[in-house]
Amino acid sequence: MKLCSRQHTIRRNFTGRSRQQGITLVEFSILASVFLLIMFAVIEIGIFAFQLQAMNDISRRAARIAVVCPVGTDVNIKSLAFTEQIPTGMFASDQFDDDNIEIDYLDNSGVKVETPFDNQRDIHFVRVRIVDFNYGFSGLLNFLGDNGTLSVPEFETILPAESLGNVRVDGSNEKTTCI
Repeated sequence: MKLCSRQHTIRRNFTGRSRQQGITLVEFSILASVFLLIMFAVIEIGIFAFQLQAMNDISRRAARIAVVCPVGTDVNIKSLAFTEQIPTGMFASDQFDDDNIEIDYLDNSGVKVETPFDNQRDIHFVRVRIVDFNYGFSGLLNFLGDNGTLSVPEFETILPAESLGNVRVDGSNEKTTCI
């Protein structure tokens, strides 16, 4: 009798193990899926942070160009600021362009000079802002914001005005080209 009961016990243990062999595969699949989901979310957030830094660099670069270029050459200043990384979102409507850069000339109290071309003596600072840009996340993080689209905060750089394109050559003021 002991032999029969022992076989029955062995058979029952073997049957119990075979029932649990697939559980390891299921656990691995679930954990691997969660790990990959978190990893891709971290990568997506890293790309977003890189795009924010690129916008900050564009505002800084445009301000550095604007303080030495003649007033009224905003189109040239904006195109020169796009020499490196241009931020993009996931959607075609999220493309960064010249309309997202705003250049203002300020007086010594920080108030915008309304007609900077006519009042160049009043200009003491140049302010460049990144405005109206929306960043679109991929399908992984589309629960953020408005269906995956976040409104990016304004980036602003203010620098003291330098030559504004005016140079002195033998006592006369000649304007330089900002091309």
